[in-house]
Amino acid sequence: MRITLSDQSIEALAQVISGGAAGAQNSVGVYRQGWKLKALLKNYGLHYELEGTSRVSETVRALMSAGMFPDADDIYEKLLIKGVDPRDYVGHDDWHA
Repeated sequence: MRITLSDQSIEALAQVISGGAAGAQNSVGVYRQGWKLKALLKNYGLHYELEGTSRVSETVRALMSAGMFPDADDIYEKLLIKGVDPRDYVGHDDWHA
């Protein structure tokens, strides 16, 4: 299966994986701290550094770099599945309304 993600799709995936900007009123996913994002993306062979950039923009950069990997399809597929994993949303009943 070939997965080609547009820039807009990568931005949306970054929002879901990172949980959006800190303190955002309407976050899309589970808020993950920078060190958690680094560990998550490292599992997929992606480099993530927070040095003078926001968590979300660094997540976008890391996701865009995944497109250069020979197994980019596999990385994107696994991250898409991780981004919507219901186990990450347990305890957030207000999100299910």
